[in-house]
Amino acid sequence: MKRKGITFLTAALLGAAALLPVSTANAVAGPGTADYNLSGNTTVTNGQNVFVAEAGASASAKSTAEFTVQGGPLQLVAVPDLNFGQANLSTLMNGGTQALANNGVNAAANVATSKNKTAFDGNSAGKLIVNDLRGSTGGWTLSTAFSGVFKAINNPDLNNITLSLSATGANQVAPNEQLNLAGTNIGATALNVATAGATQGKGATTWTVSGPTNASLTIPAQSANISANAVYQSDIVWTLIAGA
Repeated sequence: MKRKGITFLTAALLGAAALLPVSTANAVAGPGTADYNLSGNTTVTNGQNVFVAEAGASASAKSTAEFTVQGGPLQLVAVPDLNFGQANLSTLMNGGTQALANNGVNAAANVATSKNKTAFDGNSAGKLIVNDLRGSTGGWTLSTAFSGVFKAINNPDLNNITLSLSATGANQVAPNEQLNLAGTNIGATALNVATAGATQGKGATTWTVSGPTNASLTIPAQSANISANAVYQSDIVWTLIAGA
């Protein structure tokens, strides 16, 4: 008798299902199907590419928008040219300091001695820019080397001159994050002048090295016979490496 009761119950349930409207009896509810990726409480009728909206109600569905972040490089974007103006002959002969005047340098073929005689000035605003697009940064270090040897056409070399730098960097990701550019008596041996810690320096960090407080030369007494109006130039080497 038990088995007969179960049979009757099953038949009764099937009969009830047959009485339901087609849109309900054959419906598949979310969270999704392999064919239509429907989610939420959306109803789709089997065998049809349609949403079923009952009278007085709407059918809605959710799909997914996605993108993957691609990390970029660690870049040294811009370095500044530094013009220390007109140095008095007495400063060169007796020694002294010379403050930064501006960022425009002479690139004339009959004057330039820097950068293999191609002292092109493409950065007259004095910008120094590091751009870290790696995503999860591990920090970075910027160093500066300065030979200390200034050359001028048809004039003797000036030697043992050192460079000092001072500026505060602005970071686009963390505006309140201050990365200082600082180095005193920079010479031929590279000196670290800016360091971003493991979680610092994301995106672009920009320093403006354009005024007398941002850079200066320390000049020891020179014994050379120097011509007036001679234009002296020297190379500055900026090196950016990953890691703090």
